[in-house]
Amino acid sequence: MPDTRVEDQVAIGFAMPIQPAMWVAEQLIEHGVLVRPWISINAVDVNPKLVAYYDLPTEKWVVVTNVIPGSEAENSGIEVADILVRMDDETETVKPIIIDTNKEFFVRLYLNIIR
Repeated sequence: MPDTRVEDQVAIGFAMPIQPAMWVAEQLIEHGVLVRPWISINAVDVNPKLVAYYDLPTEKWVVVTNVIPGSEAENSGIEVADILVRMDDETETVKPIIIDTNKEFFVRLYLNIIR
């Protein structure tokens, strides 16, 4: 039988803020799974090499490298090589692309792009 003396054991604890924990608990109770919306694209950060090579008009945000076929992103008009430059901006001065990110759990996301 293994020796399990208390002085040989190490206690390790993990903590997380209460708000995310409550959100996860509510999702699990209500739906049985954790549901996280996503905009169904792959993207890379705009960096100095990309700016120089492609003569990009911005040094911030991300460039779309893939759009999932049949996804809400594709249906909203996002294309490969679009540069996402602003998110969740409903101002009248910009014309956003609107993506409903999840059909079951509705989330509306406003994106502004450079094409």
